[in-house]
Amino acid sequence: MRLGRLAVVGLLACGAAAAEVPDRAPAAAPLPVETAIDILTFADFSPVDLSPDGTRVANTIKDARRVVTDADPQYHAYSRSGASMFGVGCDVWVTDVATGQSRNVTQGHGSSWYPVWSPDGRFLAFYSDRDGTAKPWLWEAATGKMRALLSSRIARPIGGETIAWTADSRSVIVHVLPAGMTIAQAAALFGAEKDAAPRTAGGPTARVFRGGKETEKAAGWSSDWLVGDLVAVDVAGGAERTLAKGFKPLGTALSPDGSRLLFASMKPPAKGSAYQQLFDLVVVDLRGGAPRVVAEDVPASTGREWTWTPDGRSIVYMTGNADEDVKSSQIYAVAADGGTPPRLLSTGEHPAFTGYAAQPLLDASGAQVFAVSEGALWAASLGAGGLRRVAEFPGKQTRGILGWGGLAGRAWSPDGTGKTVAVVVRDRESKRISAVKVDVASGAATSLFDEERVLSDPLGYGVDVSRDGKRIVYLTEDATHPEDLWVAGPDLSDRRRLTRLSPGFDDYLMGAVRVLEWTALDGSTMRGALLLPSDYREGQRYPAIVYPYGGSDLSNRRYTFGLSARGTENMQLFATRGYAVFMPDTKTRVGTPMRDIADSVLAGVAKLIDSGVADPARLGVMGHSYGGYSVMSLVVQTNIFHAAVARAGVYDLAGNYGDMFADGSALNVQWAEGGQGRMGGTPWDQRARYVENSPFFYLDRVTTPVLLIHGAEDLRVPVHNADETFVALRRLGKEVEYARYDGEDHSELYWSHPNQIDYCRRVIAWFDAHLKAPSTTVALPEAK
Repeated sequence: MRLGRLAVVGLLACGAAAAEVPDRAPAAAPLPVETAIDILTFADFSPVDLSPDGTRVANTIKDARRVVTDADPQYHAYSRSGASMFGVGCDVWVTDVATGQSRNVTQGHGSSWYPVWSPDGRFLAFYSDRDGTAKPWLWEAATGKMRALLSSRIARPIGGETIAWTADSRSVIVHVLPAGMTIAQAAALFGAEKDAAPRTAGGPTARVFRGGKETEKAAGWSSDWLVGDLVAVDVAGGAERTLAKGFKPLGTALSPDGSRLLFASMKPPAKGSAYQQLFDLVVVDLRGGAPRVVAEDVPASTGREWTWTPDGRSIVYMTGNADEDVKSSQIYAVAADGGTPPRLLSTGEHPAFTGYAAQPLLDASGAQVFAVSEGALWAASLGAGGLRRVAEFPGKQTRGILGWGGLAGRAWSPDGTGKTVAVVVRDRESKRISAVKVDVASGAATSLFDEERVLSDPLGYGVDVSRDGKRIVYLTEDATHPEDLWVAGPDLSDRRRLTRLSPGFDDYLMGAVRVLEWTALDGSTMRGALLLPSDYREGQRYPAIVYPYGGSDLSNRRYTFGLSARGTENMQLFATRGYAVFMPDTKTRVGTPMRDIADSVLAGVAKLIDSGVADPARLGVMGHSYGGYSVMSLVVQTNIFHAAVARAGVYDLAGNYGDMFADGSALNVQWAEGGQGRMGGTPWDQRARYVENSPFFYLDRVTTPVLLIHGAEDLRVPVHNADETFVALRRLGKEVEYARYDGEDHSELYWSHPNQIDYCRRVIAWFDAHLKAPSTTVALPEAK
């Protein structure tokens, strides 16, 4: 009985017994597209929340078959109900930690997501549109009864933002749309009105924009879509009270005594950068009084890089810019009452701090705060300030520190002494993941977890710890097994699998993964993750698909299931069909990204061929977004590929530069000048660069058959990129096919179920048609 077919079943045993390896041997057969797509998965950015007594864990499970496309572009970014893209098609599940039994609490009625236990453990609060519009709901654990809260307002949760409970379990705090704002108006603020605007009967339809000064919208994507109110709702009577309005809140956390609320409010990007987001840190006293800003213009990546101190008197936060500049990477403390400037804690020289949404984590006493840099653990004293390097991890990349879930801001002491922390690291060469216990005083390190698995990526969402610190639940996966929930005791001992969300994969033999290494043209060491065909035999050559993404270390995905994400991005779909899939690291520099991509990837392909795995006469290439740009950059510079799939890519940097949303936002200006586009200036300053790095201007050199794929409502990379590239290739008489999916946005991962199935079948058929039979000999890149 497959769990993927039981999304609305009330009670299901998927724990200890179901988690055992099946007796039957997996078959060496193609993984059906439906098996890869029609599964339950843990929703993106979904927090894992352990009940206060540590006996049950709640999380959000997504069923791709329940995702439908809203063809009206005005509602594309958010559904007509107000549910965000991360919540559509989701249900709230609760798993018993002792037995592994999982219960679908919300039973498939609407979309429900991001559950959080009340401090007394009686209720789960979550978002749901089960009655037609997104709002907070309560599930009573003892009775299973459900009821809506805040019926007069529409909730607006963003990303991994959850409902906040007051310490007495009597109220919840929710981010809602401003009073009077409709879902349609909120969707338009997101930029979803880009290609279609409402018409007024009988009147002019012109929208007028004026220049003359640099504005937030001119500099990048407007943050107006975040505007909302924070409202406290009484659980028993439903009375509501507005705590803050007129802000753009992201992430909320109550002080340890429950008297004050802290949140970050997004501001316009830093001048000259669409990627450097700025935030104000705002405190609200729940007993009354106006919100007060305690720290202004904080540069950060997500707005969640902050926490309360245990005594509630101060707030600790981390700063950093988009380029990880050392001078901007700092740790500060500021008084929660405001009125005094923030105090720098990270005095002295140090490298940039790293980690996605790198929330500072404090010890239980609040005496010191921890952070990681590349290959090291650091601690700063809250009392005296000053920073010291606690431990170094030679040859390792630090991924973060294990802590209590949500925004608790406490580092987990794996042995319960309060004198140790657990740091997750990745070996630079093998990519093996491990967790290391570090004695904070001496820096001595002890290995706790050293497996060929990914441990809760990202750490901030996939981990939670019981109140006594003796039980930790986390999400984990490896290259051949999808993500599931596990539980462990102190020091990560007695690790045990709790769920098996996708047993259908057990029927199929998956491809194994290895790492290849080569020397780049500049003499540096490069690596790539190689997914082998599931029926691989040493000495036999196979058709191979290269999957590039300029400027990324894709070899770090070695232990990620299917080497990427899931569903449409599951590369096991190709491995089980006899393909090798190669994900090379690439370097890009300002001014020469197109050439740099070719230099990196072609040297890696030479190594792939030299390894004896790839048939040089049957090479394909595929990529998405900047990976789509990478694909077209390659096929205009080499003829070694016999099939290409370019998805949602930018192909004309100058043409993409001026793309504008209906509200005047122009995200791609800074993307090209100072971001991923790597142009280092405007098209007038760097005219030659924009041409030389645009595959569009070299399409006459293409000899590779190209399949273009793009969502017609793509809000990130405008569809005209694919339109004009198809027209050009067709005009040039090249072999090209173009699938333009109406009603779909940027990533196939969030497309409707029918279009996900069609996309996968289309790409497989394209590569089968061009790579399954050996072709003529081609010139090969030189191996290094």
